[in-house]
Amino acid sequence: MKLTVLMDNNTYIDQYFLGEPAFSVYIEEGAEKILFDTGYSDAFLWNAEQMQIDLGALTYIVLSHGHNDHSRGLTFLWDKYELQNVKLVAHPDVFSPKRYMGLDVGAPFTKEDCLAHGLQLIDGSNPVKITERLTFLGEIPRTTSFESKEPIGECTDTGLADFVMDDSALAYEGKEGVFIVTGCSHSGICNIVLQALRCSEEKRRERESNINLNCGHAGNGYEHEKNNCCEHAGNGFASVRTEDGKHKMISGIIGGFHLLKKNQQLTETILFLEQHTSEMLYPCHCVSFAAKHEMMNTLPLTEVGVGLQLEIK
Repeated sequence: MKLTVLMDNNTYIDQYFLGEPAFSVYIEEGAEKILFDTGYSDAFLWNAEQMQIDLGALTYIVLSHGHNDHSRGLTFLWDKYELQNVKLVAHPDVFSPKRYMGLDVGAPFTKEDCLAHGLQLIDGSNPVKITERLTFLGEIPRTTSFESKEPIGECTDTGLADFVMDDSALAYEGKEGVFIVTGCSHSGICNIVLQALRCSEEKRRERESNINLNCGHAGNGYEHEKNNCCEHAGNGFASVRTEDGKHKMISGIIGGFHLLKKNQQLTETILFLEQHTSEMLYPCHCVSFAAKHEMMNTLPLTEVGVGLQLEIK
C-alpha cells in the first residue's frame, strides 16, 4: 500500500505545498486508487497536481466522518473531475447536518447530491472490504473507559447531541501487522485499534476455515499447521502473524488521534498504544503539540506534513 498525505495542518520546510486545518490522504492498493477524506477547501487538488497524482482516476472515496474539514473538499473534487461510478464509502451519519459552537460543521452535501454526481454509495455502518488487505472499519464500538464520550455539538436534523457515531478508519493487513489510517478518531484511537484487531481476527478465521475445508482438518487450525497438509499450509495463520511467527500487533497509525490536552485520557492512551503498537506512529491534524511531546517520551513518533509518502508492505 502506497500512501501520500495530500492535506494536513502542517507543511514541511522547503516543500512548497498548501496546508490547512484539515486532512486528506491518497492511497494506492493493488488496482484501487483511494482518496481518504477530502480536506476543507480545494487546496488538496492543487497539492495533488504538484505531486502528479491524478485524482481523476479514483476508484474509491472514503470519508472518515462528516465534519467539513474532512468532507467539504468533495464538492471541489466533483466540480473538477468526472466521478461517475466512483465508489463512496461512508457511514450514513456522514450526511447528517452538524452544528458546533454556533457553526455548521457538517458535510455540505446530501446523499442525493452524491448520487447526482455519479457516485456509488456504499453503506459504511459495518466493515467494508475495499481490497483483500484493506478494510473500512465501519461504526466503531466504544468500549474503552477512558476515551471521551462527550458529544461534539448536535445533529440539527434531529436536535440530538452528536456523538460522531459516523467516525471510522481504514485498516491494512501488512506483513508486519495492521496499519491504520484514521481521520479524527472521535470514536477514540484505542477503540479504533481494538476494532482493527477484531476485523483482522475475523479475516484470519475466515481464511483458516476456507483453507481447512480443503485439507481434511476443518475447524482445527493447529492440526493444519502441524501436518503441513496442503499447499496453503501456514497461510491461514500468516494473516495474523509476522514473518518470524509472532502474533501481529498494530504496525503503525497515521492521522488525527483527537488528543488535545494533557489529561487522564492521554496517559491511558499512551499506555494502551505502548502495549498494542510495534512500530512507528504518525499523529497529526488534531493532536496538539503538548500531546505529541508527552507521547514522544515513550512512543516512536514521526512528524507528518503535506507530501509525506509511506509504503506499507
